[in-house]
Amino acid sequence: MFCLAIEILIKKTMTNHDFVFDNKILRQNEGGSIGLSLTGDVANIYMSHWDKIFRSRLLDVGIELIIQKRYVDDINIIAEEKTEESDNGKYDETIMKKVQLEANAIHPSIKTTIDYCSNYEDRKLPMLDLKIWIGKNKDGQLKIMHEHYIKDVTTRSLIHYTSSHPPNTKMNVMVNEARRILRNCSTELEWIETVSHLNYFVKRMQFSGYPKDIRYKVIKRAIDKYDKEEKRRNEDERRFKPSIETRKERENQKDKKRRWYQKEGKYEGVMFVEATKDSELQKRIQISAKRNNIKIKVQERSGTKLKRILQRSDPFSKKECNRDTCMICVKKLGINCRTRGCVYQIMCQDCKIDTKKKNKYRGQTGRSVHERMNEHFNLWETKSEKSVLWQHSMEHHNSKEFPVEAKILSRCFGKPTKRLITEVVMIEEMTDTEGMNNKAEYGYVRMPKVSVEEM
Repeated sequence: MFCLAIEILIKKTMTNHDFVFDNKILRQNEGGSIGLSLTGDVANIYMSHWDKIFRSRLLDVGIELIIQKRYVDDINIIAEEKTEESDNGKYDETIMKKVQLEANAIHPSIKTTIDYCSNYEDRKLPMLDLKIWIGKNKDGQLKIMHEHYIKDVTTRSLIHYTSSHPPNTKMNVMVNEARRILRNCSTELEWIETVSHLNYFVKRMQFSGYPKDIRYKVIKRAIDKYDKEEKRRNEDERRFKPSIETRKERENQKDKKRRWYQKEGKYEGVMFVEATKDSELQKRIQISAKRNNIKIKVQERSGTKLKRILQRSDPFSKKECNRDTCMICVKKLGINCRTRGCVYQIMCQDCKIDTKKKNKYRGQTGRSVHERMNEHFNLWETKSEKSVLWQHSMEHHNSKEFPVEAKILSRCFGKPTKRLITEVVMIEEMTDTEGMNNKAEYGYVRMPKVSVEEM
């Protein structure tokens, strides 16, 4: 029933995808909803199922997958057919065409394209910024090899030496690029082959205006850093990489801890119940489980610790700080003056019932509310034109003082972008007759809203 409910929910969601194009609200007719995270999740689940069928079909036609790695819709495989290699030197092409035939036959909605080493003159397969092939390493053993690769459409120029970037920035960029080239070259390659890629990078630097001494410093620093990284990596592998037996033992220990209730084979599961006096509820469920031959351990949940009752997690929980300089506490506005990073509201108590008067001001601050409120009241006291409270006093109270109340609308500490957007949205929610805010006083950005009505 649960699976059927999930199926219905997914289908309903997929068939109700609305979007805006050319100021018109349209509904997608078929396919997964574009931009919906659910579409990606459903695709990942199906592709896991597709992978199993793919491996099974290849085994049926005599193709064994040595390696199969998939990232979203890209699949990298190393396969071997249980027949002799063809004479034309395109053994991989023959296998990949058979692989493509089987992959396309799984589901009509999924069609594949293939690429292979013999498709290129150097018999090396480009993949992102690498070229990959199966060849002999410096010890004469067959290995999966890789080296640095630059696409034909990639510009060969680098950040120019005479550009306005700081010298340290240009140096760091060049060093990191050289290190990337070194990392992209397999350690199984002969050093002379790796050097050829560095030499080409030096020519690119020369083309971009870098003098000889700078080019020398870049390559030297890159090789020194790369050697340190390799040395550290090798030491860490020797020091921390556990043996297969050790890893299995650790997994078994973790599994035993997760299944602590299965000791001596008495129980197959565990059930947690609320703690009661003399464990009455636990005893009754245990008796009922034994009577029905259910191997389940009944465990009481622990109660509230005395520490949690007595300990004060917030030493500043009191709203009043008793400072003479704090206008929030002096005027008893009822909010915690230590609150930082929030959106707040100031309201005139005399005008809050009258909807025809501008009676609310909404703002945001990354500092404490104590500091921001003091600024508001100081500007009001000095009768500054920048004070919204003084402007309200002149318009509605004959320049006399009026009682106010304050409120924290949203806490966004450590999230400045969220705080600014929340302020805009909350100001937008107010009508023109109730808001004191002057939209020119902050970087006002109108937040467009779209609503869809069923016809």
